[in-house]
Amino acid sequence: PPARKPPMTDIATVTFRKTGLPEKGTAVLFLDDSLRIPAAAEALGIGPLLSRAVSTAAFKGGRFATLDLLVPAATALDRVLLVGLGKAAELAEEDWTRLGGAIVGALRKGEAATLIAERPDGEAVTAGQLAAIALGAVLRAYGFDRYKGRGKPRDDEARKGPPSTTHRREELSPVPRDAHQNRRFPVSV
Repeated sequence: PPARKPPMTDIATVTFRKTGLPEKGTAVLFLDDSLRIPAAAEALGIGPLLSRAVSTAAFKGGRFATLDLLVPAATALDRVLLVGLGKAAELAEEDWTRLGGAIVGALRKGEAATLIAERPDGEAVTAGQLAAIALGAVLRAYGFDRYKGRGKPRDDEARKGPPSTTHRREELSPVPRDAHQNRRFPVSV
């Protein structure tokens, strides 16, 4: 059989497990606009620390906002990442996917993290919402490594501005003077 080509990129790994608190590494916690500290933070022994960090940083818990605490005291964790939910009751289906992307965007490349999927408002995070978070995380972490360029061009290959032409004006095909002016292209954001 022909040799298999390597994949375009390594795909992020997402695993689900029963409730448990991380003992080391990075912990990710949700915080809504009420700024109630999740019970999991209290269980980790960092509730007062999070309260102080939130007030010092003037963190509002807005949707997709993040607050990063490095090497929190009195714990073996390396980082605690707070991710804002905004008004948690108003989160739409697609917001959970964006939330997963926001989490991965705040992590360093290749860093593993444990999401403590507990909403501060006391509502349960559904299996569908967890799947959407995982999808957003995988999509955000994905990269097209196979098609990237070969690095920086050598000095003799480097382009500095548009390529020069040696054509005389008469040799070029006639184009109406205003053919490319005032064109509007629809842009969706």
